[in-house]
Amino acid sequence: RVLANGFFGLRFLNGDHATERLKSVKLPSTLTHIGSLAFGDCKLQNITLPEGLVKIGNRCFEDVELESITLPSSLKIIGDKAFYLTSLNFEAKIREIEFPAGLEEIGVSAFERHPLKSVTLPEGLKVLGAGAFSDNPNLVSINYNCRDAICPDMFREGSGAPFWGSSCDRLTFGDNVESIPSCLFESLNLSV
Repeated sequence: RVLANGFFGLRFLNGDHATERLKSVKLPSTLTHIGSLAFGDCKLQNITLPEGLVKIGNRCFEDVELESITLPSSLKIIGDKAFYLTSLNFEAKIREIEFPAGLEEIGVSAFERHPLKSVTLPEGLKVLGAGAFSDNPNLVSINYNCRDAICPDMFREGSGAPFWGSSCDRLTFGDNVESIPSCLFESLNLSV
């Protein structure tokens, strides 16, 4: 089953936010995809993502101040700007996210401006979008375990390296890394 694009994406109803009071959601266990903008700009704090979910759509949780989130092991794709925050001063609570081992794609600007402190990328990740974790001065540690990921959008106009603007001072590589994409860690102030 698919949660359609814009399912909860109605921004205004009678001059007021239709989703202003929506704080918690439990999704059905049969759900496999959440469409674009499904929860964008909601006041949602808690959500249970079911096992069996394969894709989180573009801008799905854009500007949503989640207190915590657990990604199911079945998840393969996190869309462009899925957890994007429009403001650097946004008081998001999530400081770390555990990515499932089977995750294959993290979209363009998926976690841009999110105050994550540490990121561990799984070995099976194949695509890491431009600016995926960019503009985050809180990000201090990156554990890169991707065997052979690519960054296809990095050289598109207006795009940047996945970790641009972070304050990372710890970078570790997994034992099975076979290649590192060009400019992947551009703009990091790492000391050798």
